Amino acid sequence: MISHGWLEYNDMKIDLGLHVVEHPDVVKPGALLVLDQVLRPGLINYTYHLERPAPSLLLVQHMLANPATAAVARHKETEHAAMLARSRDGVLMSAYLNGAPTGSDFATMTSVLA
Repeated sequence: MISHGWLEYNDMKIDLGLHVVEHPDVVKPGALLVLDQVLRPGLINYTYHLERPAPSLLLVQHMLANPATAAVARHKETEHAAMLARSRDGVLMSAYLNGAPTGSDFATMTSVLA
């Protein structure tokens, strides 16, 4: 499981971010979703969870306990906490979206819809 943000409108998902990924060799591109409609299929189908399922939390605990994976797990947990905080604060959310790197900003991501 990966931490990922998406938008919802009337309980329908809008997800532009998993279709255009920075490292497709590491994170496989997902479908481009607009209002639950797949506009472009991905290489993998992702599921969406508002809360992290128990198996995910257990895996994180194991990764944190393993010296070989602890640093990555700590980094991802910090990243997850930051994204969760952004999802609950409009100012943080806007700052994040406005600071997106070239090629990952909202205008670039929505350009794939044309």
